[in-house]
Amino acid sequence: MTVMAQVIRSAARHREPAPVKQQVQEQLKAVFATLTEHHGKDVALLANPAQGKSDPAKMCVLTQELYQRIRDLPEEQSAMVLRFMFANAK
Repeated sequence: MTVMAQVIRSAARHREPAPVKQQVQEQLKAVFATLTEHHGKDVALLANPAQGKSDPAKMCVLTQELYQRIRDLPEEQSAMVLRFMFANAK
């Protein structure tokens, strides 16, 4: 939650266009590759949260690890990935 709050506060102070997919593609590939190593095909639940409702505990673990892996990136990269994700959330 702290990281999300920092991203929101930063966006409010420094207006910039949201990153485009090409700017974060490498980082997202690395994050999802690591998640796939640990969780296999279950990682697909992150792309379809409706399916994740069948196993909320697994969805919680996946989501928590997703954000942890993003936080493990260098600060500038993690901020860009989070901004991309928040701007494209449905």
